[in-house]
Amino acid sequence: MTAIDFSMIEWFRLPAGADVDMGGYDFINVGDVDGVDISAIALDNMPAAPTGDIDAGNQNIINLADPTAAQHAATRNYVDGSSIPIGGVVAWLKDFPNTPALPDGYVECNGQVLDDEDSVYDTQTIPDLNGSIGTQRFLRGETTSGGTGGTETHTHTIPDQNKWSILELAKGAEITNAAATLPSYYEVVWIMRIK
Repeated sequence: MTAIDFSMIEWFRLPAGADVDMGGYDFINVGDVDGVDISAIALDNMPAAPTGDIDAGNQNIINLADPTAAQHAATRNYVDGSSIPIGGVVAWLKDFPNTPALPDGYVECNGQVLDDEDSVYDTQTIPDLNGSIGTQRFLRGETTSGGTGGTETHTHTIPDQNKWSILELAKGAEITNAAATLPSYYEVVWIMRIK
């Protein structure tokens, strides 16, 4: 067990009734402190680990180290940084009932020029993935980001329908219409983490 040597400490004073958490440390070379002999203090008398809920009285817990185990507490910065990286794009159900407002550090991908000096993207144009000022886009994977392509509409050309018996039934009928150009979809609002 690691020990704390009090021999070089001239004095220390605790508020009346204060709890002391020695975090597994032992006492050595303890004598009088402000005229009070504390040499008989045993670790057995130190406060035990909590066995119930801890009420912080609506106060923040500060100076918290990054967690190293599954059950350690974590700061907001650690959680935000480990879940979605800056520049990450996320689908957001903006108009779904009871959806809270867009969290701080995110913007909708509407093609706007970002005005946020705390962001690494300050003064840059955010991609317009929602079709706010241009074309709505599906997202697809690639080894680099930022490329665009495709088209909003398409047509099928059949050179000579008479050569293909399977198409005889479709002669004179509309083969492609607006409803057939897209697969089934559900609309979301694309948002991006900017800081």
